[in-house]
Amino acid sequence: MFTGIIEHLGTIKTLSLDEQGGRITIQAPSLAASLAVSASIAVNGCCLTIVACDKKTFSADLSPETLNKTTFSSLNEGDRVNLEQPLKGTTMRLKALAIGLAAALTSLAGSSVARATANDVVIGDIDDLSGLYADIVGPAAVEAIQMAIAATTGIATDST
Repeated sequence: MFTGIIEHLGTIKTLSLDEQGGRITIQAPSLAASLAVSASIAVNGCCLTIVACDKKTFSADLSPETLNKTTFSSLNEGDRVNLEQPLKGTTMRLKALAIGLAAALTSLAGSSVARATANDVVIGDIDDLSGLYADIVGPAAVEAIQMAIAATTGIATDST
């Protein structure tokens, strides 16, 4: 789970593309040393799996689907990219719980938007799922929220 908050910036060191997909190597000295192969990282908002890393760079493979759904194919070596690591453990469960509660408030209030103060969690209804960044696997998000609520509170939930 990612928050969408940009934590680091990186620079594309190499980008190779072909009909089978591609590979991107990103120079990110402030982050790379703390990464590991098989870990996830969001690059310009797209979750990628790290396939190689050292103290200054990391690499990820780009599937044809990723290239079709993102702007990676229009990027060039030297371009800056936004980087974000996934939430870990308790933080992830608490954020998912907050989002789930805000969504529940939306349903109960009959409003298309729910707001929470302090950290400003805002949840709204999306009517058009045809955009580039639309979540075409929405049920997985619901399941993740249910798991977070159960893990945090011990209360099992059911969306049916």
